[in-house]
Amino acid sequence: MKRFDKIFILAATGFITLLSSCNEELPIDTEQYFKQVYLVGAHEQLQEKEVHYGGEQEFFISVAIGGSRPIEHDVTVKLDYASTSNIDNYNKKNVIEGEVAYTSLPFEWFNIPSFSATIKKGEQYVRIPIKLQTEKIDCDQRYMIPLKIVESSDYKINETDTVLLVNPKMINNYSGNYLANGFYQEIVDGELIGNPSTINVSRTLTAVDKYSVRLFHKAELEGTDNIDRNALVLTVNSDDNSVTIKSWKDLVITEGGGTYSEEEKSFSIWYDYQESGKTYRMSLKLKV
Repeated sequence: MKRFDKIFILAATGFITLLSSCNEELPIDTEQYFKQVYLVGAHEQLQEKEVHYGGEQEFFISVAIGGSRPIEHDVTVKLDYASTSNIDNYNKKNVIEGEVAYTSLPFEWFNIPSFSATIKKGEQYVRIPIKLQTEKIDCDQRYMIPLKIVESSDYKINETDTVLLVNPKMINNYSGNYLANGFYQEIVDGELIGNPSTINVSRTLTAVDKYSVRLFHKAELEGTDNIDRNALVLTVNSDDNSVTIKSWKDLVITEGGGTYSEEEKSFSIWYDYQESGKTYRMSLKLKV
């Protein structure tokens, strides 16, 4: 065969192949996965939702449709409460001895305005609001709302990860992780005596209400068995950012005070406390 004929045949073959490929759908244009409806977070089962203290507060959970392509029509889903036995099972598998077990959040403390929601055409998920009466929440309790999907107008409901356990985690503007730096020193007749002992430790400030956080004393272990005798409460006055200090329960605090800096996100505090028949003054700077 002549060289020219070979070139012509190869060119024609390439052209035909190109025309054929133009008629084929690209993978990105077609659905690559099995579409199903699911509660976002149900795969992990437990989902924490940060909620600010302060009257009625709203947070959201999400229902989604899996797949590589947006849906081409509206899909309506309906939720319902799942059995509280799911909470018991979670506690057995995940809560170790000494930890606070999860319990069902009382129905009168929250409201789900609608258990039905619609994922719109072209979207992949919809958010469902939950309204929580935050003043009811004890910072030392752990609550759950067990939820499941019971109906879908289209597409199969996920059969593997069916229950979502929602845990409201209470916070405020001052809670979180801080680095505490300072010192404590014995005080006699209003005078500091002896050499100071320094403090340099990470502390977690736990939200107690809208304006108060709980702090563990000195470098004590932040555990449930240490709270009563080693915790104090810092309350921020929103008018001037001054701080008042009092004992949580058994720690003896005679006086104290301080300020909170919104710009630095830090506390500058001091308090006098009694220990083993002596009085000490603690001076601390807590900074995020």
